Amino acid sequence: MTPDSREPSHAPSPGDPDGPRHPDDPCEPGGVPADCDLGTYQFHLPPELIAQRPLPQRDASRLMLLSRETGRARQARFADLPDLLPPGALLVANNTRVAPVRLFGRKPTGGAVEFLLLTPPVLLAAAPDPDRPGRVSARAVGLLRAAKAPKPGDRVTFSDDLSLTVVSRGEFGHAEVMLSYLGQLPDILDAIGHMPLPPYIKRPDETADASRYQTVYARRDKPGSAAAPTAGLHFTPAMRHALKKRGFDWAEVTLHVGYGTFSPVRVTDIRNHDMHREHLEIPPETAAAVALAKSQGRPVIAVGTTSVRALEGAFAATGTIDPFVGATDIFLRPGCDFHVIDGLFTNFHLPGSTLLIMICALAGTNQVLSAYHEAISAGFRFFSYGDAMLIVFKGLHLPCGQYSCKVIYQSRRFGPCQQSLRLQRNNRCKPQRRYHHESVSFHFHTTVSSVSKEMASGSSLTSSFNLGKCSLSFSPAIRTPSDRPSANSPSLKRCCM
Repeated sequence: MTPDSREPSHAPSPGDPDGPRHPDDPCEPGGVPADCDLGTYQFHLPPELIAQRPLPQRDASRLMLLSRETGRARQARFADLPDLLPPGALLVANNTRVAPVRLFGRKPTGGAVEFLLLTPPVLLAAAPDPDRPGRVSARAVGLLRAAKAPKPGDRVTFSDDLSLTVVSRGEFGHAEVMLSYLGQLPDILDAIGHMPLPPYIKRPDETADASRYQTVYARRDKPGSAAAPTAGLHFTPAMRHALKKRGFDWAEVTLHVGYGTFSPVRVTDIRNHDMHREHLEIPPETAAAVALAKSQGRPVIAVGTTSVRALEGAFAATGTIDPFVGATDIFLRPGCDFHVIDGLFTNFHLPGSTLLIMICALAGTNQVLSAYHEAISAGFRFFSYGDAMLIVFKGLHLPCGQYSCKVIYQSRRFGPCQQSLRLQRNNRCKPQRRYHHESVSFHFHTTVSSVSKEMASGSSLTSSFNLGKCSLSFSPAIRTPSDRPSANSPSLKRCCM
């Protein structure tokens, strides 16, 4: 149920004459850069690949592994996850609980009304109902659907214990309402509510959805989501135990997933998209675990896009990794930096959705869409009850400290050159670069041949690592515009440090 949902796009595939723009194309005729053009993120998905029900076994799904370094994808099984994660990784999952917030009621005239409560029940500010003694009232927002839409002032009754009065109406079915109920709202919802299955699942909810559209680690004191953090649906207690046995740490955040996650992007230029807000909580123990992992050079792998949104949204608000309670409307799209996460375990997402755009920002649009097309060809199951994808960077994750780098690059004028520079990595996640050359800085691709961790005294080196190919920005010793990558220089990616 959602007036503002849309079917998955069936646009032509990339490469077709009328298909989406290639992200390397500079811009559309209208001037929108390709990576900001919504059409770039469209793809054709056969309807039969949209999973309508979960697999009989929660952990039996397939898995697509995508490397952030090489862009290569390969097929695996979710059961292989402990073998596919980078050593020492910290997994961060969203422990929110899906509440049965889909309600069916009646107007005084007898007309049927469907209501989807969007305000997380745990965040409602309840107070005694002045008009109905013994009951409690709370202002909330949600989606209303009826043959004849209720007007402001109209009452909708769901049971003897729960009703609402419409306060105001907005676009696409949105409404502000005043709830009135007798008792505890979570108990009432458990008794009469339905699981809010996504609009692309074309069936009513069933008894099994109460457990299968819920992660096994969802906390009973966190009933706030109108949609599941679906990447977590694959995990079982047995997999949690296997990960722990292999030395992978686990931490949790809370982000109450709103139905806005299914709302379509309605603008051609995604920079103009109005992102929905969601409540999040980073507890002290999770902030400490993430900060420790970053300081030790261990990768942080988010379980689901909602965990990414929580971690990166909190960092955007504070500029550091600290405990946080608040809301975020962060929109992660190509060109945005990821300050906290190094990898992502996720499901396959809708064409043109903000979730797919986030994945492309993390792993590269060409690489992600190529992996999606491979998944389609291989018959992977898509969306909430579908298969999964693991996006990892298995290169060196530098612990905090000072580093010296030797950078080898190709000058058109002088041929092979090398340059030394110093890096400072701190708990704020991003490397801080120090340069000592009086020349114009260039941004271009380079190959870092070695990085050495310096002792505190600066007199000796403790270890040396091969970083491989990456991009750095620094001031070359040769001050000439010709010191740019030659035509033969490899096309390299920014190193995730």
